[in-house]
Amino acid sequence: MRLDRRISEGLSITVAAARELIFAGKVIVQPPNKVISSPSWQVLHGEAVSCDGVDVRQPFHRIVFMNKPKGFVSDRREELRSKNVYDVLPPDLQHAKIGMFGRLDRDTTGLLLFGTDGGLHQLFHHPRAKQPKVYIAKLRNNLTTGRGSDSLKIPGLISADGSYNYEIASKAFEEGITLFNDTKCLPAKLEWEEKMPKDPRVRITLHEGKYHQVKRMLGCVGGHVTDLHREAIGELSVQGLGLGPPGSARAATEEEIRFIASMFPATAEVRDNPEKRTGKRSTASPDSGEAALGGGRDDRGRGRARRRQGSVDSDALPSDPSAGAASQFTP
Repeated sequence: MRLDRRISEGLSITVAAARELIFAGKVIVQPPNKVISSPSWQVLHGEAVSCDGVDVRQPFHRIVFMNKPKGFVSDRREELRSKNVYDVLPPDLQHAKIGMFGRLDRDTTGLLLFGTDGGLHQLFHHPRAKQPKVYIAKLRNNLTTGRGSDSLKIPGLISADGSYNYEIASKAFEEGITLFNDTKCLPAKLEWEEKMPKDPRVRITLHEGKYHQVKRMLGCVGGHVTDLHREAIGELSVQGLGLGPPGSARAATEEEIRFIASMFPATAEVRDNPEKRTGKRSTASPDSGEAALGGGRDDRGRGRARRRQGSVDSDALPSDPSAGAASQFTP
């Protein structure tokens, strides 16, 4: 939660009045146990805030872990609620202000987080927070003819005898894939768990979230995704959290909520982003796990495709429309 909102709600004053106190140097946050002069500083659960020596009460926050099932839309709009991830949440985990921390495509399974703290949502999906996302993807069993392979620009990926060079594909990920529309990706990790003649199975580790990034990066090395699963975000994993089969969900314990807060160092580089705190809707790309299954495609027609799917980018609107101002979920 933004520092100005934490003070406003905790002391029952206006946001403008809270900002005046912050600019006056009267607010101390622990950690980092020092005066914070930026209203946009993100304060996480369990962190103490005092103003002029008065402790500011901590608001209620809830975090929920889900192993998302296949076939459910990550969208809360009424017209899509027949197969909606919110309907998978047990009634005791529902909350009026709960929203998704990034979305997954209808046919993608795996770790999905929900919470009532929009600031935490921003931290999880901002590249500077350096929280790796791990995906397991199954590919069609012919890497040399995957959709987009006619545009392959990686020298040596396909040898003269038509065989596929797995090492060069992994190296291309390490150096940063350039997508078909010339978008440069940050260095990533590609590990081959199964190779042809079996259906290839890969583990991808990303540190950013571009539009359909997993699918598009694999398309650049001749891969056609047939199944996609998000295994982990940072140090949180489906297995480590003890989540059951797809569709299972549970609330985070107090200890787990504090552990999540510890994943984001209390530094200005990670916690503060004043140039983005405009209250406007963000134009950032959705989580890379929102990959429609299949090969790569460029950015043309993105808006049309999203309208056809009946969803919007996770970072373009608040995950929970009832959660209040859009700025709460703006990266």
